[in-house]
Amino acid sequence: MQVGSMIEKGREAYLVTISMPESVGQSTISGIQFSRAIRLYDGVSAKCIRSISGAHGKSEVTSAVFTKDQRFVLSSGKDFAVKLWEIGSGQMVKECLGAKRIKLRSQAIFNESEEFVISIDEANNEVVTWDARTAEKVAKWPSNHNSTPQWIEHSPVESVFVTCGTDISIRFWKESV
Repeated sequence: MQVGSMIEKGREAYLVTISMPESVGQSTISGIQFSRAIRLYDGVSAKCIRSISGAHGKSEVTSAVFTKDQRFVLSSGKDFAVKLWEIGSGQMVKECLGAKRIKLRSQAIFNESEEFVISIDEANNEVVTWDARTAEKVAKWPSNHNSTPQWIEHSPVESVFVTCGTDISIRFWKESV
């Protein structure tokens, strides 16, 4: 169960995702350190259980989100890549290219069925979608914001999502891929 997403600025990390596996009742916290590493913590013991150093090379990691089964983490970075990481090994298993993040801390998300990955192309003011299994770009749409969208959130139960722009607007999207 996804409990929430937030950005909390601390001395060493941005806290981006808190989730609690329903079966065990323990929480896992994903933190992104300024050192460009994705660090995964056990929420009960507060111990780091996995660190993925240089997840996006020398570029800043801008988001991280767990898959529903919590076996993988989807991250995006300012290296223009969205990457899927296997938590057990810390190995990258997929890389989606073609959405540029330059200034904003844009994120990548899954749709409700986790068949698709959705992110924002800041340079072209577009919403981009990839097939999660093949990492192939399958669609891109103009964002219809007057300036770049800076946030995207998908419904956990329907094929709909919203984008929020730096122009102080919100757009509602119904998927038709």
